[in-house]
Amino acid sequence: MANSFVKDTLTEIAVKRLSGKAQTSTRLTIEGETIGSTVSVAASTVFGEAVPNDPSGTLFALTDNVEKIRFELSPIPDSFYQATNAETGEGTGVTTYHGYALKITGSYETNSSNPAAGTGVFQDGFHLSGSRGALQIVPPNQSSLKGDANKYNAKIYSTNGPQIAADSSIDWYLDQFAGILFIEDPVDYGTIGSPNTGNLVPYVVEAYIYTGKMVSTRLDDASPSTGGGGHFLATGSSASPISASLNVGTDDIFKISSGSTDLVTLSTTGGETNFNINGNLVATQYIVSSSVTFMTQSFSSGSTIFGDSLTDTHLFTGSLFITGSQTFTTMSNSQYNEIAYVSKSADGRTELRFSHVIDGGSF
Repeated sequence: MANSFVKDTLTEIAVKRLSGKAQTSTRLTIEGETIGSTVSVAASTVFGEAVPNDPSGTLFALTDNVEKIRFELSPIPDSFYQATNAETGEGTGVTTYHGYALKITGSYETNSSNPAAGTGVFQDGFHLSGSRGALQIVPPNQSSLKGDANKYNAKIYSTNGPQIAADSSIDWYLDQFAGILFIEDPVDYGTIGSPNTGNLVPYVVEAYIYTGKMVSTRLDDASPSTGGGGHFLATGSSASPISASLNVGTDDIFKISSGSTDLVTLSTTGGETNFNINGNLVATQYIVSSSVTFMTQSFSSGSTIFGDSLTDTHLFTGSLFITGSQTFTTMSNSQYNEIAYVSKSADGRTELRFSHVIDGGSF
């Protein structure tokens, strides 16, 4: 008969798929299945940011990208039935509601510290099940803390006030993604809009919602086609430094272009690394440190000034050739009358020669 799988088969299908395998036979183990499978997820439903490990425990308080809020419970009409012994394992249950949909409390927009409150999915009365993953409860596996110290463990409170423990006799399970509370062995809920009062009648849920960006939004932010500018942001600290490496061949390592013009390139040619800028290099301090002991030629257009004080000293090693006129001011503290003279070299070149080492002078 169609749609009448044996429950063991349905369980096997689910377990194999969660284990990365497709179901081809009830006689094969997970290891025996050879065809891979998985549970598909959309980038729009995956958290794009890390959440805090230990958020604030204050209701409606925002900690980075999570907020602790309160949900009201709406009984799901189709979940109204009497559970059998086979379904509960504990005898025939009462005829009542087993499924409840979580919706944001009606006072959320008034009390919330979320800047987005009142917009999108962050509105009073919004159901998680209607968001298709845009609004999600942060699951406990997002914190490394254990037991009660893990604040991402959702808490369910009864119509009578006390919290319904996780190991309660009603056997409840919360689907954080869908925002659905399922109770296997419920007590009589009463009627919608007028629930019974009792320590095991579910009333509200307190949990943390994710308020940050999803992966799809983060990708859009980094895409030039959507106006994001093609940027990536990484933040580190002394405790968690950021490091990166890039293994390249002989092609460009890094390039910034505007249209057909290369603005900045970092490339390797002949075993050398070259950094080219199509424009001006402006820096508050420019330091060259190298083992190279020679320079072929260095040109500078316009006027050039070396130093800004008579106490500055400039050392030249090797020959100094000057083209054009030369003007020398009086050299103070000199012990010699003849400081410099001009002569002709053997090849007819004009040379400026210094006759003595100047003691204390400057020019």
